[in-house]
Amino acid sequence: METCRELAIASLSSDGRGIAARAPDEPVTFVAGALPGETVLVQIMADRKRFREARAIEILSQAPDAAEPCCPHATECGGCPLMRMAYPAQLTWKRRIVQDAFVRIGHLEGVQAAPVLPSPLTDGFRNKMELAFGLDAEGRLCLGMRRRSGHDIIATPQCRLMDAQARALACAVEAACARERLSVYEPDTAEASPACGSGPCDRRGRGGRGGQQGSREQGKGFLRFCQIRSGIVPDEACTGFAMPGQGQHAYWILLVTSRGADAETATLRRIARELLDAFPALHAVIHEERKACDFLRQGDRRSFALCRQGEIPEAARLLAPLGERRYLIDCAGFFQVNTRSAEKLAELAGQGLVSGNLLDLYCGAGAPGLSLVSGGRVTGVEYAASSVASARLNAERMGIPARFLAGDVTRLLPRALREAKARQALCDPPRAGLTLPVASALLDSDLERIVYISCNPATLARDLQKLAEGFDIVQATPVDLFPHTPHVETVVHLQRAGTPSATR
Repeated sequence: METCRELAIASLSSDGRGIAARAPDEPVTFVAGALPGETVLVQIMADRKRFREARAIEILSQAPDAAEPCCPHATECGGCPLMRMAYPAQLTWKRRIVQDAFVRIGHLEGVQAAPVLPSPLTDGFRNKMELAFGLDAEGRLCLGMRRRSGHDIIATPQCRLMDAQARALACAVEAACARERLSVYEPDTAEASPACGSGPCDRRGRGGRGGQQGSREQGKGFLRFCQIRSGIVPDEACTGFAMPGQGQHAYWILLVTSRGADAETATLRRIARELLDAFPALHAVIHEERKACDFLRQGDRRSFALCRQGEIPEAARLLAPLGERRYLIDCAGFFQVNTRSAEKLAELAGQGLVSGNLLDLYCGAGAPGLSLVSGGRVTGVEYAASSVASARLNAERMGIPARFLAGDVTRLLPRALREAKARQALCDPPRAGLTLPVASALLDSDLERIVYISCNPATLARDLQKLAEGFDIVQATPVDLFPHTPHVETVVHLQRAGTPSATR
């Protein structure tokens, strides 16, 4: 097999790899680290029947829209494959990715994606960062992101997606864990689920379709992931505890490990106390354990939530701002990671709704449905029981009439449609999109309007092809929540065919 060759890059794949120009009888070659318009020397990593996988080892001529990366880790880190591309060009390609999915997958030739709404910030914009523990080339513990085209971890102390305080916290966690010689988890790769990936898209399979829970633990080692999140410290009315710093901006650290020995958990408690003493802006450190042998970044048992007042479960809660409202969530719960772009997304979604009851599917902690409902009540459905508990608290805090059901949307949708008595729905599913029974039930319902928020152009296009049997696609607008990556959210307004237009 030929291992190295010179290629011209003609296009961009939906996962951010360059696609090489080719003759009609040649397989497609995907090149990690290459941009459209470049000529690169590549190393062929895998030669399969219909395509090749390669990585760029030398850029022979740069793309016209190439830019100097703002992060020193850009050449190795897999988290930001488009950081070498100028931001306006990133937006152009994201629109093309959405449009290509509409035509190629959904056969929606008449639907045009609008220009992408840009992120107000392209540096330090994330309110949550998920980092992985690993070993560097010398066998030393490190904390960072997965290497491009690989599963090994590289340290990313200067990651530009985080603000300065979050970077300092990450470095402190790494140093403390290395000092205490805590082991790093190494799963049995023959048993483990595929990795979540190195990119920053944070949909965690809500709706019950996120990776399977293993029945027994394989592999060895302790430390898995470290999440650093920022938010607002809740007041006593939200949590029942009067904690220092109420109403102030603060940080939460969530450590996910394997099931450890008592000594390892005690060491984490000691590290947590050190961090709380060293960083006044740090509100709490939370430890969760995960039994399954996989790469999923969520625990299945909480060991402790430690703040300066001691181990208090409520210390894991924070207020996440969205526009004029603040949503109470658990630090491990789902919420959009780019606050300012999420506000744009919510405003755009609201433009497709009218006054009246609202059916909110895959509602999470209630956002943005509770912010968008006007003159009616919300009926929400969410798989994660912890998120449903937060949604109920948020509705009560905001004085909004609402009912939330915990469970799989496929199973609960018929009941929710009956109880909601709504003519409009907000759908924000995980990357897998809608199941066929859900799409069919929406088609057969009395709904007149649907606002569909998607983080996956491919499943969005598939679902829109089905929904177009009874709905007109009025507008499809991509919104950039993840600069420097190919990931893009899309807000689609659908209206029942033959329904007159209406506004709030």
